[in-house]
Amino acid sequence: MAKRLFDAAMARHAAEWYGISKAEGLALGNKGQVQKIAENLRALQRGLTGDRARVASGYMDEKSALQAYLLYYWPVSFYETAAVLAELAERRTLPNIQTVLDLGSGPGPGSFAASLFGAERAVLVDASQAALDVASRIAEEGRQGGSSMELSTLAKDLQDFSVGILSRFSSSSIELSAGFSADRALLEPPFDLIIASHSINELWHDEPERIERRRNMLLSLLPVLREGGLLLIIEPSAHYTSIPLLALRDSLLEAAGSFTGGNFAVSDEARATLAVAPAAAHLFCVGPCPHSGPCPMRAIGDRPCFSEWKWDAPTLVRQLAEMAGLDRTSLKASWVAFQKTGEKLGADFAEHAANSAAPPPADEPAISGRIVSEPMLNKAGRIRYIVCTENGQLSTISAPQNDPAAIRAGTGALDFFNLARGDLIEASGLEERGRSHFGIIPDSSLRIKMKAPRF
Repeated sequence: MAKRLFDAAMARHAAEWYGISKAEGLALGNKGQVQKIAENLRALQRGLTGDRARVASGYMDEKSALQAYLLYYWPVSFYETAAVLAELAERRTLPNIQTVLDLGSGPGPGSFAASLFGAERAVLVDASQAALDVASRIAEEGRQGGSSMELSTLAKDLQDFSVGILSRFSSSSIELSAGFSADRALLEPPFDLIIASHSINELWHDEPERIERRRNMLLSLLPVLREGGLLLIIEPSAHYTSIPLLALRDSLLEAAGSFTGGNFAVSDEARATLAVAPAAAHLFCVGPCPHSGPCPMRAIGDRPCFSEWKWDAPTLVRQLAEMAGLDRTSLKASWVAFQKTGEKLGADFAEHAANSAAPPPADEPAISGRIVSEPMLNKAGRIRYIVCTENGQLSTISAPQNDPAAIRAGTGALDFFNLARGDLIEASGLEERGRSHFGIIPDSSLRIKMKAPRF
């Protein structure tokens, strides 16, 4: 059975943060006018995911859009981030998190989700002062209820942000400038987690070199991420955000898979003011991918890759979704988590690129990796899953529908037909059915290394 994302205490804590954010949203007006809020939500959704005219438009400075965000997108982003962090914890790749740098934070759903996993201090960077003010009020209300979460905020466009800004303010004896609110102690790097939730896709979105510019901006922040810390990027699951994220993933790993601090794309000004020396560093992908090599989805025509969690949304979120014509029976997100290490650990991007081109040895009919599809029924009556393997390939594993051998292959109730997107599996004793295609037979065994967590 899949492990639940939250224990009782975490679920209660999450509900408290949602309740505070919801109250902030309702306080912005339209009392009792759910239909009016839904209309504003629909307009915002079209501007963000339709013609994308609202992307990087400063929409959170408008009260109607900020309210729609708080009452709908805030809980979506909050619970998505929590789900990702829960999966990393289940994989035992989530470090001890106390400090967070939240890029394009809006009213802070990512940072408040991180508080469920131990975060106590966060620096929020966003272009909207109105959104940051809401985040500060949410944190203050939480502290009155017993939370220890401390926030500092910086009103700054991410395209103009650099680590030098943090160091300049944290080490300065002068008064903090307008648009910056913090206890200086909160600004001291390094950070345990750098998170960018639904924000990187908006950077340089209309420029041909957007992937390179996003990569260079993120690389420039690595000096303030502690060794062993995580860089986490979360985006909507739509094609136009998921596919660029996969390209960014590969670009980051190629640049930093065997990267040294002297080559970081850091400005001279930032280097002169860094509180943390840019020591040698490497990035390795720790989720959701089971490897740090080139994304195989990109090799088959640029397809999206995402996680999905069934979600019983809060009542108001469901009402707004129904009125706005949105589907909200689950949460979907594309995401990538990178761990920073001071030395090379295992195979890096280049080695994976070389190794993944070779098929598995003929005498090893086995497969290990992550399910990246829904169960699919082919014309031959076989249930098939696509697996992203640990050696960076896409393979399939299949069995005849209702085949007793496939049911017996698993342990307990975790049989083949109960697999789901996001599960980590290991199977052996398989039948080879062509290059990178495997089938379950009576002698096969199946082990679920991690069942995708659920709410």
